[in-house]
Amino acid sequence: MASFLSLEVNLVMVPVLVLFLLYCVPIRAISTTAERITRLVEGHSFNGFTIMSAMAIISSFSFLFHFLEWHSKYNAKQRFTDISLQLQHDNKRLRVERNMYIQLITCVLCLAVKKCAVLQARQESRQAERTADSRSTAATAHPKTA
Repeated sequence: MASFLSLEVNLVMVPVLVLFLLYCVPIRAISTTAERITRLVEGHSFNGFTIMSAMAIISSFSFLFHFLEWHSKYNAKQRFTDISLQLQHDNKRLRVERNMYIQLITCVLCLAVKKCAVLQARQESRQAERTADSRSTAATAHPKTA
């Protein structure tokens, strides 16, 4: 499980975080570049089911699994006679909590980037409609009467 988690952090969470931060930069060219990258990743879909959607679903189920594990094993504070046993128990609990939060952040970031890409594309289509409307009204200008 640890190797899957490190793979997910390095190959999913970090690039999605970078994409999200690129969307947050208030420079139009950078956010447009982020939207194009997201469109490239989201271009491969199977009946509307995209890679970002799959990662969000997988990470949400993994979060649920880690939450249930944390709740079943570490719900009550246990006392041990030996301090080393207490430290081992606390380390295991903290590891499960860390994994749980990583999964939650990955899910939220995937959904946020997906939503930012949709909003950016919708805004670009509205601007394209406005420019097309302004061009059509400019083309049908009133002819001069002589």
